[in-house]
Amino acid sequence: ALARLRDVGHAGGGGGGGGRDGVSCDMQLGERSGGGSDGLVPTLVGRAGAQLGSFNSQDLSLTLWALATLQHDPGDAFLQRIARAASRAAPLAGPQSLANCLWAFGTLAYCPSAEVLQSFVRASERKLHAFEPQHLANSLWAFSKLSHHPGGALLNASVEQAKRTIRNFTPQNISNSLTAYTQLSFRPSEDFLSIAAATSTPRLGEFTPQNLSNCLCAFVKQSFLPDQDFLTGLEHETARRAADFSPRDSANSLWAYAVISQQPGELCLRALATSVQQSLHSFNPQEMTTVLWALAQLGFPLGRPFLSTCAYEFRQKAADFSPQDLSMGAWACAYVSYDARPRRKSRVSHHEW
Repeated sequence: ALARLRDVGHAGGGGGGGGRDGVSCDMQLGERSGGGSDGLVPTLVGRAGAQLGSFNSQDLSLTLWALATLQHDPGDAFLQRIARAASRAAPLAGPQSLANCLWAFGTLAYCPSAEVLQSFVRASERKLHAFEPQHLANSLWAFSKLSHHPGGALLNASVEQAKRTIRNFTPQNISNSLTAYTQLSFRPSEDFLSIAAATSTPRLGEFTPQNLSNCLCAFVKQSFLPDQDFLTGLEHETARRAADFSPRDSANSLWAYAVISQQPGELCLRALATSVQQSLHSFNPQEMTTVLWALAQLGFPLGRPFLSTCAYEFRQKAADFSPQDLSMGAWACAYVSYDARPRRKSRVSHHEW
């Protein structure tokens, strides 16, 4: 209830008194991030810990879901106990309870033991035919987030279930599922990838920038080239919303375009490059060198203002560059014949270089 009330309070910000209710709810929850002992959530967690033995599978999944939604870390001791209890209850749990538990573990960045996770794998395999798109996508996302490979049997069965229900997938469901398969080093069937691309094409306008970038990267990493309709639609949406791309979205999209066998149009590349230049200060070293490498690979004309901005940011963050970042950045500069040294008569200092 507290998790739902918080969302209602935040959503009501535009209506009569809604914003005030949202602030009040947050103040009452107060200590949900674990900062104090007198908040309502920690009190409820303490009471739950004393009664976990009487919780059924739905009680356990709702508790975990709420903690994850409220971003409240109850501590490893409590999570270990509730994970074991959820594992024992897994055979009787429904699809939503199984998916909620897994999603909560991933969101809270808590990785249960392999034995606990395998109990969820076994329970999910038996009930996968009843999984709705959200259950399926959240479970796959959680397994990839927790770096736990659930095995070929579950993954193959999940592909078949996804094919049957993909018309009901949201853009986030499609993006999360494709990304999870890739991160789990699992290649779905060619027809599933084709169906996923075809289902996405008319709805690309509903995809967030992260969804667009993740789908393209997943297809590229799966060595799958979507049809021209998908690529054209993706280019259009990327160009239209490039200013809203995060540094990671921009870097990943450009990397994928550099690897894919079909180069995007100049409008798309120019929109991404402009967005990158305006927000380069927020890129980390890996994102910066990936962008520079990708644009060089794509033969995009990098003007001196863009490269000067890159050089300035490189100097500011040089201590954080990995060997791979340094080599990729140096290769890209050499490829475009750019001298990163400041233009002045005196020799560049060792520190600046």
